[in-house]
Amino acid sequence: LDQLLVVGFGDETSACSVEDGETVVVLDISLDPLNPAIECLDLDALNAEDEPPYAMMNSYPGYVHDGQCFIYEGPDKKYSVVPMCIFFAETEIGIYAVANHKLINRFTYPGATYVHQGWVSTDFTTLYANDEVDEECRSGLLSHCKDLNDPSARPDTRIFDISSLENIGKPREFINSMAHPSIDHNLYVKGDHVYSANYEAGARIYKIQGDKSLTEVAYFDLSKDCDDIINCADPFAGAWTHFPYSDSSTTIASNGFYGLHVFRVRLEENLFE
Repeated sequence: LDQLLVVGFGDETSACSVEDGETVVVLDISLDPLNPAIECLDLDALNAEDEPPYAMMNSYPGYVHDGQCFIYEGPDKKYSVVPMCIFFAETEIGIYAVANHKLINRFTYPGATYVHQGWVSTDFTTLYANDEVDEECRSGLLSHCKDLNDPSARPDTRIFDISSLENIGKPREFINSMAHPSIDHNLYVKGDHVYSANYEAGARIYKIQGDKSLTEVAYFDLSKDCDDIINCADPFAGAWTHFPYSDSSTTIASNGFYGLHVFRVRLEENLFE
């Protein structure tokens, strides 16, 4: 959003009150960046209660883990050029109109475990989202969701059709059969590619197909410490984020154990440098 900074918030001693559901802060830096005007967003309608049986990570009502904000320019004409944010709130996802403080929609999906982060396509028709704990559940590592047991437990990205913002159905899934079992984390969309960080499976790049499905076209494993989740000392090690916005061909991936990796990506040859 132009000259607005929207940040997650969890300090109940400052200007906004978590206890009152004010869990996201908007900082207006247009006039004085060092002394921004502060607006608190009350989002306690999100993450209000556990959604059984798998949404286990409910911290408190209004908790927002991550989000993306933009001026909407998609096919839903009712919301044309509306400033909005998509918030990822552990048990569900919320679409929020910033100007009139309206929650346009809140939705979840079967098997939601820790609804973590996501990004919309450049044409605003599709939302790609990662769940940070579902792979652990599918692996059988977590005892309280063994009924999702799947020894493969490869990274699973949800694909939501958001052409109609008020009517969002069950997502499709992209289970990355090219990666070994691992946990997915942050992802971003740039052009017709998704740039995903998949912890112990490294930095991955997916091509967005005409039907908005995904196909992997490149990857670089940053650690090579683990080939699965259960027999891994730390399945949350490895690639934490994979940021593609520096220039036309450079991406940056962070790794908690092995530092920062800067890649030059040659997508037509499916190669990292």
